[in-house]
Amino acid sequence: MNKKILLFVATLTLISVTAVPVFAVKPNGPSAENGLTKGNSEINHLYLYEKDQQWNVVEKGAWGKLTFDETSFNFNGHKLAKNTEYALIWYGYEENNDVWPYATCIAQGSTNKGGNIHLSGEYPFGDFLENGVSDTDDSVNEKIWLVLASDIDCDSNMMIAWQPAEYLFEYNVI
Repeated sequence: MNKKILLFVATLTLISVTAVPVFAVKPNGPSAENGLTKGNSEINHLYLYEKDQQWNVVEKGAWGKLTFDETSFNFNGHKLAKNTEYALIWYGYEENNDVWPYATCIAQGSTNKGGNIHLSGEYPFGDFLENGVSDTDDSVNEKIWLVLASDIDCDSNMMIAWQPAEYLFEYNVI
């Protein structure tokens, strides 16, 4: 009986010694950086987060991940208001990038009863990626947000309301 216990303890110790370093390794993927990253492909990853009044990321708050290349994208958002219309936007419009209230709709959709949303389609992100900044003003980086659809007029490319506690903002600009 003692041999069985000793064998069990030895096996458990061996597993612990080999497993602990694996769990201690710092992640090195896109989620570790929280911002715009590119892996070994032409796919880019941009994380969007719920932020507080001081523009700090809300811990365990709503968030989303935008994956995109030069012409197409997929966005998945989580922990959002349930059954609510949202718009994925570029905060800017042609020569009026980063000027309130100009904004360009990229896609719109509704969250499900779990507060999740999926948007996908085509958009010319290649214009942003060429230099990493706006093609009209080399000092302004591109901002991508998820906002309430009721707060933007996509026909006039303008924000018509401001409820930042309900939005997701990019961690890093493009």
